[in-house]
Amino acid sequence: MTTMLAQTLKTSVQILLSVAVTALCLFVSAGRINWPNAWMLLDLNVCAGVTTTALLSRDPALDAERRNTKAGRNWDKRVLQQFVKNACI
Repeated sequence: MTTMLAQTLKTSVQILLSVAVTALCLFVSAGRINWPNAWMLLDLNVCAGVTTTALLSRDPALDAERRNTKAGRNWDKRVLQQFVKNACI
């Protein structure tokens, strides 16, 4: 149980850091903090992160499976490689 709590805490910190960096990028580039659309995006990011963390913490086996990147299928890896190549172009 302790490892699950530690993993949940680690994931929560990652979510908060991600939202903080996103907020910094949005508000610094806009030059103002009173931007409702940016706040809505940040709210959605927090909600998605909390929901994902809550759902994965209910099933530790699913969480372990999702975190195991080496067990991916060959076609899955090729699709991801192609996606990254296209995103960089």
